[in-house]
Amino acid sequence: FATQRPMPFEPLEEAAKLAWEQAPSLCGLGCMAYHRTWSMVRLLSAGGVAPAGAGFYSYGLTDARKLETPRVLISGGADTGLLALAVQSMGEAAPRTEFIYADICATPVAQNAMMGDMMGLKLTTILTDILALEIPPVDAILSHSFISFLQRTKRQDLINTWANHLAPGGVVLATTGVARTQGNARKPKDPARLEDRARRLGEAARAWGMSDVDAAAFEALLRDDPMPRHLEGNWTEAELRAAFEAAGLTLELVAFDAAGSTAGPLNVRPQKDRNQRIGLQARMLAAP
Repeated sequence: FATQRPMPFEPLEEAAKLAWEQAPSLCGLGCMAYHRTWSMVRLLSAGGVAPAGAGFYSYGLTDARKLETPRVLISGGADTGLLALAVQSMGEAAPRTEFIYADICATPVAQNAMMGDMMGLKLTTILTDILALEIPPVDAILSHSFISFLQRTKRQDLINTWANHLAPGGVVLATTGVARTQGNARKPKDPARLEDRARRLGEAARAWGMSDVDAAAFEALLRDDPMPRHLEGNWTEAELRAAFEAAGLTLELVAFDAAGSTAGPLNVRPQKDRNQRIGLQARMLAAP
């Protein structure tokens, strides 16, 4: 998965400001607390590091980098992190790549549109439920911790949607948490850990320049845990393999995070309570 490092070209500070100021009016799906705080937490506590999996995505995009005009779909994202990771992974091919960012929430769509404009990317942003996406085929689809955000009953539909939008030879690159046992439920977080994080990040926000009023609001959102309430827990490796195969995709690589689990910005669980992170590379094989 490679060590997480900041991506200096990602406009994280601008993305954090946009989300903090505009999420209350842009988010309409019960995700305001999550999207309003995510980028700010990355900025203030995680050193602006990229999402986990830099090496996995770079390896998986090897074939796409060789194409004359690659088309890369970013399937959802908490903020600009996954698009930045895609740009970094495409390397010298990034300027000729057609990036598409699709999300059901207007806040990350606005953040990614801003990044695309600032960097001069060939980027199309689409505000849509990913299951209703209608675009021409793409050469690669990137997803980060997105499978488990959908209800269990919709996850197969998601993977089917990815398969239906891949060009022959195209690849899905998805990272997600993986459960040890089938049907596991998400455990509640320790209130003391949530309180400690809220206090520390509130202090960091004030030092960064956030007003006392905003910093107090920031602390309150973190204290209540801004992660979406509907999350149902991760699939097991066997469930993931079966779902990709049912979609007609050929699994080429299943990679586990060597660190055991790389925690996201809003994770306060101790290492022993975290699920393992897994990366799946699956391809739509060309017809013989």
